[in-house]
Amino acid sequence: MLLTSSTRGMRDCGSGFVISRDDEAAYVATCNHVLEELRSDQQTLTVNGLVAEEYASGAGQGIDLAIVRVKGLDVAPAPIGGKRSKSGSPVGSHGFYHLHGNHYLRSTCSGKVGSTSTMRSQLDRASAVESIEIRLDKNHEIRVGNSGSPIIEVKSGEVIGVLAFRSADGRIGYALGVSALRQIAPGLLGLGPTASERTGPPPLPPVTHPRDPQRGRFGGRRSDGFVTLEAEDVESFGESHFRFDATVRPERKGVSLVGPARFHLHDSFPRSIVSVRKVDSRGRLTLRDISSYGVFVVGCQVRDAAGSWHAVEIDLDELSDLPKIFHER
Repeated sequence: MLLTSSTRGMRDCGSGFVISRDDEAAYVATCNHVLEELRSDQQTLTVNGLVAEEYASGAGQGIDLAIVRVKGLDVAPAPIGGKRSKSGSPVGSHGFYHLHGNHYLRSTCSGKVGSTSTMRSQLDRASAVESIEIRLDKNHEIRVGNSGSPIIEVKSGEVIGVLAFRSADGRIGYALGVSALRQIAPGLLGLGPTASERTGPPPLPPVTHPRDPQRGRFGGRRSDGFVTLEAEDVESFGESHFRFDATVRPERKGVSLVGPARFHLHDSFPRSIVSVRKVDSRGRLTLRDISSYGVFVVGCQVRDAAGSWHAVEIDLDELSDLPKIFHER
Protein backbone atom coordinates (compact mmCIF):
# COMPACT_ATOMS: atom_id res chain seq x y z
CA MET A 1 0.00 0.00 0.00
CA LEU A 2 1.18 3.54 -0.80
CA LEU A 3 0.96 6.01 2.09
CA THR A 4 1.00 9.69 1.18
CA SER A 5 -0.31 13.02 2.41
CA SER A 6 -2.97 15.14 0.74
CA THR A 7 -1.16 18.26 1.98
CA ARG A 8 -0.35 20.39 -1.06
CA GLY A 9 3.30 20.21 -2.01
CA MET A 10 4.23 17.27 0.24
CA ARG A 11 5.79 14.54 -1.92
CA ASP A 12 7.16 12.19 0.76
CA CYS A 13 5.67 8.72 0.96
CA GLY A 14 5.73 5.54 2.99
CA SER A 15 4.64 1.96 2.52
CA GLY A 16 2.37 -0.48 4.33
CA PHE A 17 0.36 -3.69 3.99
CA VAL A 18 -3.10 -4.93 4.99
CA ILE A 19 -3.16 -7.14 8.10
CA SER A 20 -6.90 -7.42 8.77
CA ARG A 21 -10.26 -6.14 7.59
CA ASP A 22 -13.90 -5.89 8.58
CA ASP A 23 -17.09 -5.11 6.66
CA GLU A 24 -16.21 -1.43 6.30
CA ALA A 25 -12.47 -1.02 6.32
CA ALA A 26 -9.00 -2.52 6.05
CA TYR A 27 -6.28 -2.22 8.70
CA VAL A 28 -2.88 -1.31 7.32
CA ALA A 29 0.41 -1.78 9.18
CA THR A 30 3.27 0.68 8.70
CA CYS A 31 5.92 2.47 10.78
CA ASN A 32 5.01 5.12 13.31
CA HIS A 33 7.64 7.49 11.94
CA VAL A 34 5.90 7.31 8.53
CA LEU A 35 2.71 8.65 10.14
CA GLU A 36 4.57 11.41 11.91
CA GLU A 37 6.29 12.53 8.70
CA LEU A 38 3.20 12.49 6.50
CA ARG A 39 0.40 13.63 8.74
CA SER A 40 -0.20 17.29 9.47
CA ASP A 41 -3.62 16.37 10.92
CA GLN A 42 -5.74 13.24 11.12
CA GLN A 43 -7.48 13.88 7.82
CA THR A 44 -4.49 14.30 5.50
CA LEU A 45 -2.98 10.81 5.70
CA THR A 46 -3.98 8.70 2.71
CA VAL A 47 -3.53 5.03 1.78
CA ASN A 48 -3.82 4.30 -1.94
CA GLY A 49 -5.55 7.67 -2.18
CA LEU A 50 -8.15 6.90 0.52
CA VAL A 51 -8.33 8.84 3.79
CA ALA A 52 -6.84 6.88 6.71
CA GLU A 53 -7.12 7.33 10.46
CA GLU A 54 -4.77 6.06 13.15
CA TYR A 55 -6.02 2.91 14.82
CA ALA A 56 -3.07 1.94 17.03
CA SER A 57 0.48 3.15 17.66
CA GLY A 58 3.51 1.70 19.39
CA ALA A 59 4.97 5.13 20.15
CA GLY A 60 4.12 4.91 23.85
CA GLN A 61 5.93 1.56 24.08
CA GLY A 62 8.93 2.68 22.10
CA ILE A 63 7.90 0.51 19.12
CA ASP A 64 8.16 2.19 15.71
CA LEU A 65 4.99 0.57 14.36
CA ALA A 66 1.47 1.80 13.74
CA ILE A 67 -1.82 0.58 12.30
CA VAL A 68 -4.23 2.76 10.34
CA ARG A 69 -7.85 2.08 9.44
CA VAL A 70 -8.92 2.78 5.86
CA LYS A 71 -12.60 2.74 4.92
CA GLY A 72 -13.42 1.39 1.48
CA LEU A 73 -10.07 -0.34 0.93
CA ASP A 74 -11.03 -3.76 -0.43
CA VAL A 75 -7.70 -5.60 -0.24
CA ALA A 76 -7.13 -9.07 1.17
CA PRO A 77 -4.93 -9.31 4.29
CA ALA A 78 -1.38 -10.56 3.91
CA PRO A 79 -0.56 -13.92 5.53
CA ILE A 80 1.23 -13.21 8.81
CA GLY A 81 4.00 -15.49 10.09
CA GLY A 82 4.02 -16.76 13.64
CA LYS A 83 7.63 -17.93 14.04
CA ARG A 84 10.91 -16.12 14.56
CA SER A 85 12.91 -15.57 11.40
CA LYS A 86 15.91 -17.76 10.62
CA SER A 87 19.30 -16.48 9.54
CA GLY A 88 19.89 -17.13 5.84
CA SER A 89 16.21 -17.38 4.90
CA PRO A 90 15.46 -15.78 1.49
CA VAL A 91 13.12 -12.81 1.82
CA GLY A 92 11.53 -10.18 -0.41
CA SER A 93 9.83 -6.84 0.03
CA HIS A 94 7.46 -4.56 -1.89
CA GLY A 95 7.23 -0.83 -1.26
CA PHE A 96 7.00 2.57 -2.92
CA TYR A 97 9.25 5.57 -3.51
CA HIS A 98 8.72 9.05 -4.89
CA LEU A 99 9.73 9.54 -8.54
CA HIS A 100 8.73 13.13 -9.35
CA GLY A 101 5.74 15.43 -8.97
CA ASN A 102 2.71 13.36 -8.01
CA HIS A 103 4.20 10.13 -9.32
CA TYR A 104 5.37 7.18 -7.22
CA LEU A 105 6.91 3.88 -8.28
CA ARG A 106 6.69 0.46 -6.73
CA SER A 107 10.02 -1.11 -5.81
CA THR A 108 10.82 -4.76 -5.18
CA CYS A 109 13.78 -5.99 -3.15
CA SER A 110 15.15 -9.44 -2.42
CA GLY A 111 17.80 -10.67 -0.05
CA LYS A 112 18.42 -12.89 2.96
CA VAL A 113 17.94 -12.63 6.70
CA GLY A 114 21.22 -11.71 8.35
CA SER A 115 21.39 -11.55 12.10
CA THR A 116 18.40 -11.35 14.44
CA SER A 117 18.25 -9.86 17.93
CA THR A 118 15.79 -8.70 20.56
CA MET A 119 15.25 -5.00 21.23
CA ARG A 120 13.86 -3.59 24.46
CA SER A 121 12.49 -0.12 24.90
CA GLN A 122 13.96 2.42 27.27
CA LEU A 123 10.39 3.49 27.99
CA ASP A 124 8.69 0.13 28.52
CA ARG A 125 10.48 -2.82 30.06
CA ALA A 126 7.67 -5.18 29.05
CA SER A 127 8.22 -4.59 25.34
CA ALA A 128 10.54 -7.00 23.55
CA VAL A 129 10.66 -6.71 19.78
CA GLU A 130 12.53 -8.89 17.34
CA SER A 131 14.95 -6.94 15.13
CA ILE A 132 15.74 -8.54 11.77
CA GLU A 133 18.72 -7.55 9.65
CA ILE A 134 18.06 -7.89 5.89
CA ARG A 135 21.06 -8.16 3.57
CA LEU A 136 20.01 -7.39 0.01
CA ASP A 137 21.03 -9.25 -3.10
CA LYS A 138 23.30 -7.62 -5.65
CA ASN A 139 21.70 -4.74 -7.61
CA HIS A 140 18.88 -4.40 -5.07
CA GLU A 141 18.39 -1.33 -2.90
CA ILE A 142 16.05 -0.17 -0.15
CA ARG A 143 14.80 3.31 -1.09
CA VAL A 144 13.49 6.25 0.87
CA GLY A 145 9.74 5.65 1.11
CA ASN A 146 10.05 1.88 1.63
CA SER A 147 9.58 2.23 5.41
CA GLY A 148 6.55 0.16 6.45
CA SER A 149 7.04 -2.41 3.68
CA PRO A 150 6.35 -6.06 4.52
CA ILE A 151 9.35 -8.39 4.72
CA ILE A 152 8.10 -11.63 3.20
CA GLU A 153 9.72 -15.02 3.71
CA VAL A 154 9.98 -16.56 0.24
CA LYS A 155 9.45 -20.19 1.28
CA SER A 156 6.25 -19.68 3.28
CA GLY A 157 4.95 -16.52 1.60
CA GLU A 158 4.30 -15.07 5.06
CA VAL A 159 5.15 -11.62 6.37
CA ILE A 160 7.81 -11.90 9.10
CA GLY A 161 8.69 -8.24 9.63
CA VAL A 162 8.03 -4.57 8.91
CA LEU A 163 10.86 -2.62 7.29
CA ALA A 164 11.78 0.29 9.55
CA PHE A 165 15.32 1.50 8.78
CA ARG A 166 18.04 1.17 6.15
CA SER A 167 21.77 1.69 5.88
CA ALA A 168 23.09 4.83 4.17
CA ASP A 169 23.74 2.94 0.92
CA GLY A 170 20.40 1.11 1.02
CA ARG A 171 22.06 -2.32 0.90
CA ILE A 172 21.03 -3.36 4.42
CA GLY A 173 17.61 -3.04 5.98
CA TYR A 174 16.35 -3.45 9.51
CA ALA A 175 12.87 -4.77 10.18
CA LEU A 176 10.77 -5.13 13.31
CA GLY A 177 9.33 -8.60 13.87
CA VAL A 178 5.69 -8.80 12.85
CA SER A 179 4.71 -10.21 16.26
CA ALA A 180 5.15 -6.68 17.65
CA LEU A 181 1.91 -5.72 15.88
CA ARG A 182 0.08 -7.83 18.43
CA GLN A 183 1.65 -5.80 21.23
CA ILE A 184 0.21 -2.56 19.92
CA ALA A 185 -3.17 -3.95 18.77
CA PRO A 186 -4.13 -7.04 20.78
CA GLY A 187 -7.68 -6.65 19.50
CA LEU A 188 -6.50 -7.69 16.05
CA LEU A 189 -5.25 -11.12 17.11
CA GLY A 190 -5.50 -13.64 14.32
CA LEU A 191 -3.94 -11.20 11.86
CA GLY A 192 -3.99 -12.35 8.29
CA PRO A 193 -6.10 -14.97 6.48
CA THR A 194 -6.63 -18.55 7.50
CA ALA A 195 -4.84 -21.38 5.72
CA SER A 196 -7.79 -22.01 3.40
CA GLU A 197 -7.99 -18.32 2.47
CA ARG A 198 -4.24 -18.28 1.89
CA THR A 199 -4.30 -21.19 -0.57
CA GLY A 200 -7.50 -20.01 -2.22
CA PRO A 201 -10.09 -22.18 -3.97
CA PRO A 202 -9.14 -25.29 -5.96
CA PRO A 203 -8.06 -24.55 -9.56
CA LEU A 204 -10.81 -24.64 -12.15
CA PRO A 205 -10.78 -27.05 -15.10
CA PRO A 206 -9.90 -25.57 -18.52
CA VAL A 207 -12.47 -23.77 -20.64
CA THR A 208 -14.29 -26.14 -23.00
CA HIS A 209 -16.96 -23.74 -24.35
CA PRO A 210 -15.11 -20.67 -25.71
CA ARG A 211 -18.34 -18.76 -26.39
CA ASP A 212 -19.56 -19.45 -22.84
CA PRO A 213 -16.32 -19.88 -20.90
CA GLN A 214 -17.71 -20.71 -17.44
CA ARG A 215 -20.04 -23.48 -18.61
CA GLY A 216 -19.31 -26.78 -16.87
CA ARG A 217 -16.31 -25.50 -14.90
CA PHE A 218 -18.21 -25.37 -11.58
CA GLY A 219 -19.80 -28.81 -11.65
CA GLY A 220 -22.60 -27.97 -14.07
CA ARG A 221 -25.10 -27.48 -11.25
CA ARG A 222 -26.58 -24.59 -9.30
CA SER A 223 -26.45 -26.61 -6.04
CA ASP A 224 -23.90 -29.05 -4.65
CA GLY A 225 -26.14 -30.02 -1.72
CA PHE A 226 -24.43 -27.52 0.57
CA VAL A 227 -24.74 -24.17 -1.23
CA THR A 228 -26.99 -22.84 -4.00
CA LEU A 229 -26.43 -20.11 -6.60
CA GLU A 230 -29.44 -18.08 -7.74
CA ALA A 231 -30.23 -15.19 -10.06
CA GLU A 232 -32.50 -12.69 -8.29
CA ASP A 233 -34.26 -9.39 -8.98
CA VAL A 234 -34.07 -9.89 -12.75
CA GLU A 235 -35.17 -6.78 -14.65
CA SER A 236 -35.10 -6.20 -18.42
CA PHE A 237 -34.76 -2.81 -20.11
CA GLY A 238 -36.50 -3.18 -23.45
CA GLU A 239 -34.26 -5.05 -25.87
CA SER A 240 -31.19 -3.16 -24.71
CA HIS A 241 -30.05 -5.10 -21.65
CA PHE A 242 -31.18 -6.80 -18.48
CA ARG A 243 -29.94 -6.60 -14.91
CA PHE A 244 -29.82 -9.16 -12.09
CA ASP A 245 -28.21 -10.08 -8.77
CA ALA A 246 -26.21 -13.29 -8.31
CA THR A 247 -26.64 -14.73 -4.80
CA VAL A 248 -24.95 -17.74 -3.21
CA ARG A 249 -26.59 -19.10 -0.05
CA PRO A 250 -26.26 -22.10 2.26
CA GLU A 251 -28.68 -24.90 1.45
CA ARG A 252 -28.02 -27.39 4.24
CA LYS A 253 -28.66 -26.74 7.93
CA GLY A 254 -25.45 -26.14 9.82
CA VAL A 255 -23.58 -24.72 6.82
CA SER A 256 -22.47 -21.09 7.14
CA LEU A 257 -20.61 -19.17 4.47
CA VAL A 258 -17.74 -16.73 4.85
CA GLY A 259 -16.26 -14.29 2.38
CA PRO A 260 -14.94 -13.89 -0.10
CA ALA A 261 -17.25 -15.46 -2.64
CA ARG A 262 -15.73 -15.31 -6.13
CA PHE A 263 -18.24 -14.75 -8.91
CA HIS A 264 -17.04 -15.64 -12.42
CA LEU A 265 -18.80 -13.80 -15.24
CA HIS A 266 -18.41 -13.97 -19.01
CA ASP A 267 -14.92 -12.99 -20.17
CA SER A 268 -16.34 -10.04 -22.08
CA PHE A 269 -16.94 -8.20 -18.79
CA PRO A 270 -14.24 -5.66 -17.85
CA ARG A 271 -13.95 -7.51 -14.51
CA SER A 272 -14.82 -11.12 -15.18
CA ILE A 273 -13.99 -12.28 -11.62
CA VAL A 274 -15.51 -10.26 -8.78
CA SER A 275 -15.07 -11.01 -5.06
CA VAL A 276 -17.79 -10.28 -2.51
CA ARG A 277 -16.81 -10.32 1.16
CA LYS A 278 -19.88 -9.23 3.09
CA VAL A 279 -22.25 -11.92 4.33
CA ASP A 280 -25.76 -10.57 4.86
CA SER A 281 -28.05 -11.23 7.83
CA ARG A 282 -29.44 -14.33 6.06
CA GLY A 283 -26.01 -15.85 5.56
CA ARG A 284 -25.83 -15.04 1.84
CA LEU A 285 -23.28 -13.29 -0.37
CA THR A 286 -24.61 -11.27 -3.31
CA LEU A 287 -23.04 -9.65 -6.36
CA ARG A 288 -25.52 -6.92 -7.23
CA ASP A 289 -26.57 -5.09 -10.38
CA ILE A 290 -24.94 -7.23 -13.07
CA SER A 291 -25.89 -5.85 -16.49
CA SER A 292 -25.81 -7.93 -19.68
CA TYR A 293 -27.21 -7.92 -23.20
CA GLY A 294 -27.26 -11.74 -23.48
CA VAL A 295 -27.41 -14.92 -21.42
CA PHE A 296 -24.39 -16.86 -20.18
CA VAL A 297 -23.26 -19.13 -17.34
CA VAL A 298 -22.29 -17.53 -14.03
CA GLY A 299 -19.95 -19.52 -11.78
CA CYS A 300 -19.21 -19.08 -8.10
CA GLN A 301 -16.58 -20.35 -5.65
CA VAL A 302 -17.34 -19.83 -1.97
CA ARG A 303 -15.87 -21.07 1.30
CA ASP A 304 -17.80 -22.31 4.32
CA ALA A 305 -16.89 -21.73 7.97
CA ALA A 306 -15.29 -25.19 8.15
CA GLY A 307 -12.79 -24.17 5.46
CA SER A 308 -14.22 -26.17 2.53
CA TRP A 309 -14.64 -24.55 -0.87
CA HIS A 310 -17.78 -25.05 -2.97
CA ALA A 311 -18.28 -24.51 -6.70
CA VAL A 312 -21.69 -23.94 -8.32
CA GLU A 313 -22.98 -22.36 -11.52
CA ILE A 314 -26.21 -21.08 -13.00
CA ASP A 315 -27.24 -20.85 -16.64
CA LEU A 316 -29.06 -17.58 -17.30
CA ASP A 317 -30.73 -19.23 -20.31
CA GLU A 318 -33.03 -20.83 -17.72
CA LEU A 319 -34.53 -17.43 -16.83
CA SER A 320 -37.95 -17.82 -18.44
CA ASP A 321 -39.09 -14.25 -17.76
CA LEU A 322 -36.48 -12.68 -20.05
CA PRO A 323 -37.55 -11.49 -23.51
CA LYS A 324 -36.60 -13.90 -26.29
CA ILE A 325 -34.04 -11.49 -27.76
CA PHE A 326 -31.69 -11.99 -24.81
CA HIS A 327 -31.78 -15.79 -25.18
CA GLU A 328 -30.74 -15.45 -28.83
CA ARG A 329 -27.63 -13.41 -28.00
